Amino acid sequence: MKNVFNKKNIVLGWILIVSVLVFSVSVSYAYFSASVSGNSKAYDTVITTGTMRLAFIDGSQVEVNNLLPGSSIQKEFSVTNTGTLKTEYDVYFSELLNMFSNKDELVYTISSLNGCSNSTETAVPDNSGEKMISQCSINPGQTHNYTMIITFKETDEIQNGNKGKFVDFKISVNEYKNLFESVLINDGQQVNNVSALKSSNLNTGTRVRTLGYYSEDDGGQASYLIEDKGSQIIDDGKYIELDNGKVAKLLYNNAISVKQYGAVGDNSTDDSTAVVNIFANLADNETVFVPNGTYIVNSEMGVFHKNNIRIIGEGNESIFKAKEGLGQNSEIRLLYFYGNNNVAVSKIALSGNYPTNNYTNIRMFDMWDCSNILVDKVKIYDNGGEAIRLIVNTENVSVTNSIFNTTDCGIIAMGDGNIKGLIVENNTFDGHQNSEPVSLFGVGQYSDIYINNNRILNKTYGQALYLGNYFNGNGEETQGKSELSNVIITNNIVRNSGGITIKHASNLLIDNNDIYNDEPLNIGGSFGFSIEDSTDVIISNNVIENVKMNGLGLNSLSNAKIYGNKITNSGYLNINYFFADIRGQNNNVDVYNNEFIRADLENESLSEFLVVVHGDGGVKLYDNTFVNGRLRLWSDATNIYVSNCGDVFNQGTNNTIIQ
Repeated sequence: MKNVFNKKNIVLGWILIVSVLVFSVSVSYAYFSASVSGNSKAYDTVITTGTMRLAFIDGSQVEVNNLLPGSSIQKEFSVTNTGTLKTEYDVYFSELLNMFSNKDELVYTISSLNGCSNSTETAVPDNSGEKMISQCSINPGQTHNYTMIITFKETDEIQNGNKGKFVDFKISVNEYKNLFESVLINDGQQVNNVSALKSSNLNTGTRVRTLGYYSEDDGGQASYLIEDKGSQIIDDGKYIELDNGKVAKLLYNNAISVKQYGAVGDNSTDDSTAVVNIFANLADNETVFVPNGTYIVNSEMGVFHKNNIRIIGEGNESIFKAKEGLGQNSEIRLLYFYGNNNVAVSKIALSGNYPTNNYTNIRMFDMWDCSNILVDKVKIYDNGGEAIRLIVNTENVSVTNSIFNTTDCGIIAMGDGNIKGLIVENNTFDGHQNSEPVSLFGVGQYSDIYINNNRILNKTYGQALYLGNYFNGNGEETQGKSELSNVIITNNIVRNSGGITIKHASNLLIDNNDIYNDEPLNIGGSFGFSIEDSTDVIISNNVIENVKMNGLGLNSLSNAKIYGNKITNSGYLNINYFFADIRGQNNNVDVYNNEFIRADLENESLSEFLVVVHGDGGVKLYDNTFVNGRLRLWSDATNIYVSNCGDVFNQGTNNTIIQ
């Protein structure tokens, strides 16, 4: 068995925002239990990054059993400023999955004697990014100690609606930086706004400051140097032409606010000209800052052949929103990268304005022939088309800590280009429409793929992950096919969604994923895992429960180990689907130490045969547990080895069965 690749760390050293996970909280009510655990990526109880040092005061783990309505759990942590300057920080929810039915029953408070308390009893939110503490000021060398208390509120009503539900999240901290303050230069003469600047009769060499772009303190205030007109590109941002023929040159420290280009962000003004201009005239090593606001866009925001650039907002309220009617008659890309290298996009939101724009032609975020791209803490939502498309050749793309709500595809690779290095980690995909949250759907070479710790929810048609294809970009069958290598899929939670389909992979690890459906017959085309035509495969320690079709489908594998998995109640569609179905041309496939459990004894759609095997040889099944069902070797099954797998219904020939 070959070793799968190690996760690559894509480091962009010029990213301003530092994010550190403090601890994770897992609240699970079997009726009822809860636990608070330390961050699984931390090897100690102290974490230091940048100027922020975070530590657990009471150890890395707290466990509370039998948590009943009216009970609480708590966790203590500290934040220390290890830098030399006074700064501010936010504490917020990340990697949040809240499955509570009555969400106002699970509340939290945060208290501190020397920090910034949030003593108001507040419901645990639905989405990542919500702040518990906002812009808390901290001096150099100072430590703030916090206690977080999570309470399951007792009401006067029956609370069985939250039975079996759970909440899982991590607490994160950001050093808060107001980028706009860093780009403003305070000197020179003063005028009220850009209109007054244009009408002023200033001479070459004069420095001037505006109090706002349209009005005082509207976010567009800036400083300028008056120059003679030459070959400058007049874009009403970096260069503004005056009525006297001179040009006002924007003075900035490599970071420019969209409001310094005249964007308003009031959810009604068409800001297309401003935002298109700022992206079109972005230079290497520059940052676009997007303050909170909703910026209506009616054109593509394109960035072409640039290096070391950042687009950064303040969070989910820094929104670029497609204008009503956009995409009605033709395909359009809202944010479009072509030929860029070293790019970070963080803390913004992209809205397709669905269902007002009830079209599939809006592509929210396209990357063509790009490398070293970081997408972090981005929200993409309300769109009938794809969220992120990777087209042509793309290398080292990381999508982390982001939210995808009510879109078509989440992240999709298309065409015949190659992808080398893709990280999809700590994201939430919720309510996807037609296509998969993650889909490598073209016919290229896809290597070094790492999909870890994502939440995939309410994808009721198709699959959660679809990697590998026999089709071209138009969905038509073709002789070409995609090929995957070095693929790791771990620690993902899939709820009320299709499962994981993978074809044509080598060096594949699928470990510790959890798939569960409340109503399996409402999930269209749903498998647990369907793995086909792949080599050097490990499928281990996964939990699959309540699946409409096969829980585990294995077809034509070579050098595969399938062990430690627990598959319960699969094949609800009819008795022709099973907990595991093994077929095709297999070679050196070992299936061992798995549990196949039929817990639903009343539903006659579940077959008595939990596992079925077809094909000629190459498969060994041993030391597996069967509960309320048995193994069937089909009539075409030959040269299959079985040991210690309970009752076996053998219809094949030349099979070895050892009880």
